[in-house]
Amino acid sequence: MLVCDSRKNALLRVGNKNDREDARKLSELLFLNKLHPVYHGETGIRTLKELARSYLTLTRDLTRVMNRLKAIYRGWGIACAGQQVYAPRYRAEWLAKITEAGVRRRAEIGPSMLKGHSVQSGQK
Repeated sequence: MLVCDSRKNALLRVGNKNDREDARKLSELLFLNKLHPVYHGETGIRTLKELARSYLTLTRDLTRVMNRLKAIYRGWGIACAGQQVYAPRYRAEWLAKITEAGVRRRAEIGPSMLKGHSVQSGQK
C-alpha cells in the first residue's frame, strides 16, 4: 500500500478530472515508479496495513466459501444462479434439493461460515 501526495505528481494536475482518468494516471505513475510516498509514522501505517490485510483475507475466505457452496449444487446438476442460495431464509429449500445425506451435510456447513457477513459486500 502506498499513500502519495498528489501535489508532487504533476501528471495528476493535467487533463480531465474524473475517477477513471485519475486511476489510469496513478497506475501509470506507479508502473513508472514515479509516485512519491508520504511518511505516516510507523504505528499508523502498521495498523492500516493490518486492517487492509484482514479485509483481504476475509473477502477471499468468504468468496471461497460461496464458490464452494455453489459448486456443490452444480456438481449435483442443480441450477443455482444468483444470490438466493446464500440467503438463510431459503436454506431449507435449497438443502431439500440435495438427496445425498453426506453432500447435504457439506452444504449445511458452508453457509454457517457466512453468518454475520453481507453477501453483497463481503463485510460483517
